Amino acid sequence: MFLANAYLGKEETDSAIKVYKKLMTAAPESPISYQELALIYIDKLSDYQNALRYAEEAAQKFPKDAKSQDVLGWVYYSNEKDAKAFTGFQEAVRLSPNTPQYHYHLGLALQKTGNKAKAKDTFEQTLKLLNQNTSKEFAEEIKNKIDQCE
Repeated sequence: MFLANAYLGKEETDSAIKVYKKLMTAAPESPISYQELALIYIDKLSDYQNALRYAEEAAQKFPKDAKSQDVLGWVYYSNEKDAKAFTGFQEAVRLSPNTPQYHYHLGLALQKTGNKAKAKDTFEQTLKLLNQNTSKEFAEEIKNKIDQCE
């Protein structure tokens, strides 16, 4: 994983993909490679088909892994599949109710669909879950989202 992250840091996406695919073969019991490949394909390459393939595979192989559900939600969210995104984010929150990022993503989906009251509640819950190690920028972003919902 360190090598793949190093390649990503150097903007060598193809090399990172190769490493994650090798890691997938070496450690098939781990969802990390599937998750990271899905995120690379959606966030760096805007390749929805490959992103969806890896995200769905992660969610199917590791149904109790909250991050796999969140990544699937993120792939859908990034491709304007709002109802499916909501379902993925909601499942991630159910599986890991104390993870602020999952609540934040759920709030984004709610806000995007126009459900401002629920989005505001979700963003407020996200703020409550933050700890001292959370970046100030993330906390400010959440406060801005709350303001947008009023």
